[in-house]
Formats: sequence, structure tokens, C-alpha cells
Amino acid sequence: MSTADSWEFGGERVARKARVGPQIAQVLAGLLARFADPRLALVTVTAVDVSPDLKQARVWVSSVNPDADADKTLAALRHAGTRLRRELASRVHLRTVPRLSFVWDHGSEDRERLDELISRGLPSSKGASTG
Repeated sequence: MSTADSWEFGGERVARKARVGPQIAQVLAGLLARFADPRLALVTVTAVDVSPDLKQARVWVSSVNPDADADKTLAALRHAGTRLRRELASRVHLRTVPRLSFVWDHGSEDRERLDELISRGLPSSKGASTG
């Protein structure tokens, strides 16, 4: 057990944090699917990292829309943050609902780029010297 975890009692805070993050992600995904804001169309919640005290939550998002502008999407999420937090409070039963901060998940873009490179095909090794 690290010194940062030494104040935990039997790992209960770790277990609770592990339960709360996915629960928040699921609720936020459902809420975002119902938003009318076109900047939030096709936004996906990829992960939620909750602080040990459950007061802060970093929400990782991406979009399946290839034309999505990360900056505009994050601005729209920040603008909707208070409403999302209020809706979250009515659906997730916590003493304190975490403050939400949104971060663009570039992982999906990296995966798409790799898929594109693979679909183009790797260079043939037939003409290459075997050394």
C-alpha cells in the first residue's frame, strides 16, 4: 500500500471509486445522447476518473463523428456542465456529486489513424531483399 493509500480503510475508498467512475460514465452517456446541442452529437464518454474523495471527476470524451472539433465539443460540454451535474445528482446517489471536467480522448483518433494505415495495406515485402 502506497503512502497515498495509507488513509484508506480496507480499500473501501478504492472499491467505491472503482464503482462510481463507470456509473457516472454510463449516466453521462445517456444524458449526452438526449442533448439537442449539435456540437454534442455522437459524443462518447470513454472513461471517468474520479478523485479519491469523489469530489472531482475527469470525464474523457471522444466523438465517432470524424468532423468533430475537439475544442468546440469541450466548450459545449463545459457550458452544459452545470446541467449535467444537476441531472447526474438526480440519478447517482452520492453525498456529493463530483465536479466535472472534460478532457478529449485522443485514443480513438489514434486508433482510426492506425486502422486507415492498415486498410491502405502494408508495403509488400516481395521486392525486398532478405538480407
